[in-house]
Amino acid sequence: MRELLCFDGFRTGGDKPRSYEAIATQANRELGLHSRNMRRRETMLRNLLRAMVGAVALATAPLAAEGEESDAELAQVALNVADIGRSEEYYGAVLGFTRIWQYPPDSETPIEIGLAAPGGGAGLVLARLNDEPLPEGKGRYGRVIVNTANARALAAKAEAAGSEPRFVTIPGDNPPTIVFFRDPDGYEIELYEAPTPE
Repeated sequence: MRELLCFDGFRTGGDKPRSYEAIATQANRELGLHSRNMRRRETMLRNLLRAMVGAVALATAPLAAEGEESDAELAQVALNVADIGRSEEYYGAVLGFTRIWQYPPDSETPIEIGLAAPGGGAGLVLARLNDEPLPEGKGRYGRVIVNTANARALAAKAEAAGSEPRFVTIPGDNPPTIVFFRDPDGYEIELYEAPTPE
């Protein structure tokens, strides 16, 4: 029996990757988590793995119908985590990701941080929700973020497909355009159009 390394970094025997549940159980054991929190953490890890698989599928799937051009580019995947510091350390050790921003910018306890891979590409946002109200435009965490040169055009396509786009108002003379909407399964999509170069 040969040993394989699953996409999540946990070792498995045999020829097939294990189920999310088996991976979550092993992760909890290896991370030394308490059994009373095991179910909650298994669910969080299972959702994390599903989100990452979905992000990979989205990143590799064609974004436009045959013959159409699209400037949409997967930018980030945002996940709610139990402990930002622990998750940042994990993704740094396993994938080499490093922090490039945080929100709020000057906080010692940010509610979200942005990580980037050493070679570039899509980033990972780690968020930790608490009981405080979320900032405007942040409905919940667990979203796919897409960079685009025309957020309004993509928002119109999303609306035509049955979604309800929400534009976020950002103060300033030349703010970015940010639009949120949900896909048919309820996953939140964020469109980000950078400010116009001056």
